[in-house]
Amino acid sequence: MALQPSELSVLHDDVDLDRDRVLVERCQAGESSAFGELYSRYYARVYRFCFRRLHDHEEAEDVAQDAFARAWRALPNFAGERRFYPWLTVIADNRC
Repeated sequence: MALQPSELSVLHDDVDLDRDRVLVERCQAGESSAFGELYSRYYARVYRFCFRRLHDHEEAEDVAQDAFARAWRALPNFAGERRFYPWLTVIADNRC
């Protein structure tokens, strides 16, 4: 999903730990649409996080998408007491 920089400000950008915990549990129970909701809520934020480090729009987009892909693959082992967004930013930061 390639977004233009002007589109990023209209996406959900709040971090709600309780909502995220429920979405993660739904993902772990096999409901892939819950991950789609996490993606739509946090993609713009993770993209901006990556762009501030990389200073390149295309690289930031690639790294943000890669961070979500890695999070998706690791989600079955994600511990419930951890917070999704901070965990995702660690993945993104490591990829940057």
